[in-house]
Amino acid sequence: MRKIKWTYWLCLLVAGLTFSACDDDDDDGGGVTPVENSIIDVATEQGDLTSFIAAVEAAGLTEALEADGDMTVFAPTDAAFTELANTLGISVDDLLTEDNSDVLNRVLSHHVIGTEAIGSDEISDGDTESTLANTLLTFTVGDNITIGNTLLDSALIDPADLDADNGVLHVINHVLLPGTIGDMITVDVNYVDVIPDADFDSLVTAFALAEVGDELFVDDGTTKYTVFAPTNAAFEAALDTTLSSLDTDTLALVLNYHIVEGEFLAADLMDGDTLVAVNGDSLYITVDGESVFINEAQVTMADVQTSNGVIHVIDMVLVPEFDEEEPETIAAIVAGDENFSALDSALAFAGLTETFQGEGAYTVFAPTNAAFDALIADLPEYNSLEELLVEGNEDLVTGILQYHVVSDSLIDSSTIEDGNTATTLLGQDLTFNVDSESGAITIANPEGSTDATIDPADVEASNGVIHVIDQVLLPPSEEN
Repeated sequence: MRKIKWTYWLCLLVAGLTFSACDDDDDDGGGVTPVENSIIDVATEQGDLTSFIAAVEAAGLTEALEADGDMTVFAPTDAAFTELANTLGISVDDLLTEDNSDVLNRVLSHHVIGTEAIGSDEISDGDTESTLANTLLTFTVGDNITIGNTLLDSALIDPADLDADNGVLHVINHVLLPGTIGDMITVDVNYVDVIPDADFDSLVTAFALAEVGDELFVDDGTTKYTVFAPTNAAFEAALDTTLSSLDTDTLALVLNYHIVEGEFLAADLMDGDTLVAVNGDSLYITVDGESVFINEAQVTMADVQTSNGVIHVIDMVLVPEFDEEEPETIAAIVAGDENFSALDSALAFAGLTETFQGEGAYTVFAPTNAAFDALIADLPEYNSLEELLVEGNEDLVTGILQYHVVSDSLIDSSTIEDGNTATTLLGQDLTFNVDSESGAITIANPEGSTDATIDPADVEASNGVIHVIDQVLLPPSEEN
C-alpha cells in the first residue's frame, strides 16, 4: 500500500490559501489573548477529539482557534484520524507531527469556515460553504447532515452545535480531505484507486520550481480547469531532451501549456478540436479509435474528476512552440554589452558602426575593455583610449579594427585547427593556434606583447559571429 507523499502536498500553496496562526514563541509577548470558552476548550471538553487537538497543535494553529472571531469548525474524531492513519499505513503519532505541519494546515483549513458560526439548523440540502483553504464543502441533509468528501466517504455530523465564544464546533466521523486538482495531483491516493499507476512527483516539483499552478488548489464553485498531467516517466524522458535547459520563466510557460480553463471531459474532446491553454497557445486534439492524443501525447487515463475540474493523465510532456528571437546585429551586441564599450567607441570613431549594423557574414574577433586597457598600457604615447581616438588617428584605428574582421566567412570555433589562417578586411592573415590538451584557441599577435585567447566563442549575430578575445591584435604593418 502506498502512502500519501506528505512532502509534496503543499508545494504549490501560496499565502492566503490557509489560515495562519500566531507564533507560540513570540518574543515580544504580544500573542493573541484566548477567548474564555474557545473552540479548543470545547474540543477538549468533548473527550474524543484529542487527535484533532494534536493536529491543530502540530499545524501551529492552536492560537488561531483560541482567538476571538466567528468560525465554524468541523472536528474529526479520534477514530476518524485513526482510520486515516491506518489507511495510509502509518501511525497516528507519525501523522500528527510538526514535520507534517504544512499538510495539516491545508487539511484543517478545509475543515474551517472562517466568516460565520453556522448552526446545524441553518444548513439546507445542497448548501455549499467556502473554507479557509479556498475550497468548498457541500452538505447533504436527510435524516442526518453529511459533508461531501472527494477522496474519502462523506462525513457525518454527530454531535452538532457545540457552541464556543468564538464560533461553533461540529464533530464529524471522517477526516475531510480537499479534493481540488492541486490536491489530487500532489497526493498518491492509491488507497481509493483514484489515479492508479500514475505518480506526479516530477510535475509537482516542476510546478513548485516555476511557482505556478496555485489556482489548481482553489475551488470557488465556478471556475473549472482541465489539466493534462504528465507522469514521472514522461518527465524523465523530457529531461533528456527539452526541459533540462529551460529557465524558470520558460518552465512556467511549459507547465501552463498543460492547463486549460474550463472542464473538458474525454467525451467533449473531438478529433480536430483545439483547446487554448492558459499560456495562450493551442493544444491540438486527435482521436484515433479509442485513443486520444493531445498534440503527440497520448491520454493514458481520462476523466479523473475533482472538485474544481478534471485531470487527464498523459505520457509525454507538452512543449509549446517557442518563437526563436532573431539575433541582434554585431553592432547592437557590441553596443549592448558594457564589456565592449571601448570597442564600441573605436568602431564609431573609425566609422565602422554602420558597417556592422547592416547585412553581411562577418567574423569579428572582439577585444574586451580589458584588452584595450592592456593596449594603452603598451603604448607609451597614449595615456587613455580617448587620447588614441583623436583626429589624425582614423587610419591607424581603422586598420587595427579591420585586422579583427574576416568578411564573407562565418568561422565556427569548432572548425578551427592548429595552424589555420584567415584573411582579414585589412588584407593581412590571422594565424590560429589550438592547444592539443586544453583545446584553447589563440590568435598570433605579431606586434602585440601577448597572443589573444578566444573566450567565449561563437556569439551568434544576425550578420555574423563574434569571438571574444582578451588582447587587441596589432597587424604586422603597424608600428608599435
